[in-house]
Amino acid sequence: MPSKGVDYYSYIAIPGATIKFSGPKVGSTTSSSNNFTKSHLEIESSNLPWYTYTGTFDWQIIVNGSVVYSRSQDISSLTGNLEDGGDFQNMMVTPAVDTSSYAITYGFYDAGSGVASLTNHDQSWVTIIPNLSAWMGNVAPVSSAQANEPFSTFVLAAAHDAGMNTMGGVSIVTTGAALAIIIAELITLLPIAEIAALLAANATDIMEDLAMTQKDSFTSMLNNGVRYFDFRPAYLLPGLRNVVPSGEDTLYHTHLVIPGARFDSFLKEVVTFLTANPTEIVVIRTCSDGIKVCDIPDAATITQFANNALSGSGLTLGDSSCFQTSIATLRSQGKRLILVQNNSKYDSYSDGAYATLDPSTIIKNFEAMNTGGQAGHDFTVLQCQGTAEGITGVLAYGAVAANGSTSPLMSTKAQFDITTLPWIQANALKNLTAKQNIMIMNDFIDGATTYTAYQLSQTRFAPAAAAAQQVKAQKLLEAYASRETLLKGIVAKHTAQVSAAQASKEDAESLEVLKAAQAEAEAVRKAQEQVVAVAAKNAAALKA
Repeated sequence: MPSKGVDYYSYIAIPGATIKFSGPKVGSTTSSSNNFTKSHLEIESSNLPWYTYTGTFDWQIIVNGSVVYSRSQDISSLTGNLEDGGDFQNMMVTPAVDTSSYAITYGFYDAGSGVASLTNHDQSWVTIIPNLSAWMGNVAPVSSAQANEPFSTFVLAAAHDAGMNTMGGVSIVTTGAALAIIIAELITLLPIAEIAALLAANATDIMEDLAMTQKDSFTSMLNNGVRYFDFRPAYLLPGLRNVVPSGEDTLYHTHLVIPGARFDSFLKEVVTFLTANPTEIVVIRTCSDGIKVCDIPDAATITQFANNALSGSGLTLGDSSCFQTSIATLRSQGKRLILVQNNSKYDSYSDGAYATLDPSTIIKNFEAMNTGGQAGHDFTVLQCQGTAEGITGVLAYGAVAANGSTSPLMSTKAQFDITTLPWIQANALKNLTAKQNIMIMNDFIDGATTYTAYQLSQTRFAPAAAAAQQVKAQKLLEAYASRETLLKGIVAKHTAQVSAAQASKEDAESLEVLKAAQAEAEAVRKAQEQVVAVAAKNAAALKA
């Protein structure tokens, strides 16, 4: 009978947490032991009432026996389509959930029938990890030995194409006269048959599914542990700058010619976060990769935008020299926003390896990297996301099927992560040993990526922490030794005092005995004198 398959994935780093995935009469509950694994269920017609082909797929996050969050979506077992009214109909409306205790991220891909070798199974992924808004302060606490290590010791979670996380820019260029201008440009850039008709009918969904690489706010990304942002600022298309409101003529993160987040809004959000989290440090790298036709700002303009955002915050802008500066120094100097522009990096990316539906080509690029290759670069980047849109058939299908939940990038997200992230956990630190940051980059940034970076940072700082513990232990031993010596002196003195007291007591007792003996002897002498006196008197009487 007709059915629709759903692959599901979870990553759990919270004690006592599980995630229950369900379809009609099927499903399973995952725990941390299922991290980096894939499970599957079917929305099976035979499991539904005779009068419907609609079944509900849902998941519940359970912590210590209580459901803390859940989402659901009705799916047709006959067509495989998502029914109206569910939680997964638009990927840009699947926001991260941030609390003081944990962070939840999730995503969903609405699969078709398997066109262009894309999966025909819907994809659902969920992560729950501790809140990582202050993770740098946990790994390198203020005034600790770890804080004296260079900033380059950190392994950072990185948001790829970070500013393609909002449809705000798209809404500006699809309004009024602007729409025809951007469609005309996209027609020349997208090698897709009948792209003009497709864009005329569905420009917004096409731009969403083909250009959006993130879906959460910058604040959520930061709370979830991201500390590196790949931002690509450009001005709107020249023709658009004359038709949009003057206040919208500014710098945007840009993919091809499609605008995402405003650069000034992004910077303001980062600075607000840094002000509220004084132990944290953020890196922004700007470049113009993948931008077409639009004007690119010069270095001075980008720096001015950053300084404007920092004005009044008490923070100052850092540069590439900060990577080898101690964490404690950066904190004390307020250099907690590091901006580098198109700097040199050692990167796993190549067009051929990443235009793929198979993560093995990415792993091969990882395996080819080594410590020697890191020389001469500021930092190393390991990119986990594929760029399936580099495959013409996938790009065409993405444009034809676009509905806000059919992003080709989302189709490969979870299945790539369960391969790339375990490889990084097992191999990155032993293969890449240069004293520089390692950035773990991903699309649709998630808890598995950020927690992996957090764990690897803990490992990198472990020697400094161990050395600090050893010094602390040695000082304690020395303190104990000194205290023991002091105690021995006190004991010796006390013993002497006791002995002296005992000797004094014995002398007093002897004196009393002596006095008693002397008194007794005096009494005997006096008695003797009396006897002698009586005897002398008697003798005198006899003589008379």
